[in-house]
Amino acid sequence: MFEKNRFLILLFGILIAAIALTSCSEYRTPNGYQAHPDGWLAPSSDAFHGQGALSTHGQGCASCHGEDYQGGEEGQSCYDCHVYPHPSVTAGQASAHQAIIASHDWDLSACSGCHGADYTGGRTGVSCKECHIGPNGPEDCTTCHWLPPVTDAGLPYGMTSGAAGAHSAHMSIGYACTECHLEVTDISHADALPAEVDFSEALIADLSPHEPIYLSSGPAENGNGSCGSLYCHSDARGGSPNWPVSWHGDPMACGDCHSIPPPAPPVMGAQCHVCHGNVNPNSNYDYPDSIRFLQPELHVNGEVDF
Repeated sequence: MFEKNRFLILLFGILIAAIALTSCSEYRTPNGYQAHPDGWLAPSSDAFHGQGALSTHGQGCASCHGEDYQGGEEGQSCYDCHVYPHPSVTAGQASAHQAIIASHDWDLSACSGCHGADYTGGRTGVSCKECHIGPNGPEDCTTCHWLPPVTDAGLPYGMTSGAAGAHSAHMSIGYACTECHLEVTDISHADALPAEVDFSEALIADLSPHEPIYLSSGPAENGNGSCGSLYCHSDARGGSPNWPVSWHGDPMACGDCHSIPPPAPPVMGAQCHVCHGNVNPNSNYDYPDSIRFLQPELHVNGEVDF
């Protein structure tokens, strides 16, 4: 009897070992994928487990680690290594998306790697374009900022309050972005904040004899800085602006760039409209800063209308 019991115990042990060897450490049905062979952790290996996961659409993993990959019968969660990029992101959480993209240095391949090159689902089956409905999906400029950002709400992730500065003032009189920034044709420009001030494509800011400069002060994300030697903020004769032009300082007044009226050549009093047809003749000349233009876009456009 003792010998028989010992035989049964030995047989039971062999069966348990066989089950273990044919479970996650060896082969799983129905696909017969060997989960953890030599080299299963090395991406360069032919035995890399990621290849099997893709070929079985994750079912080779789910059979051991559970349908939710949280551990299953093995008690080992796939998420211990495979950290899901945005477990808490749902529709409408723009700041959460921006934080994730910022953590990848604004490289959207972190998104397309899972959601497909066209962002319509890829291996996740979840389309980014369900929320990002613009023509380019997540690659639309408005995913990261307004065009241009004129309030705190439209600032790129990481910029501090007030950094939108004078965008609104420049936009309202029709200046092109290229007066200060290089032309943007794709998302490859995403880099340090804020967007680099360049002036090399400017048509007005650098009119001779002006050589525009931008001086930053403090961390770039604060949007601190000032413009110097700009045609836009000068007497148009090569002189310097009458005051430093701060990016998010107080609104500029007419007298900050030139006298009203300018001291030379001789002018007929302070009735600007007599010589400058774009000036609204109903302007209150007792208060120079109330002078208005019939076509504001023609003011400081690089041409003297006289």
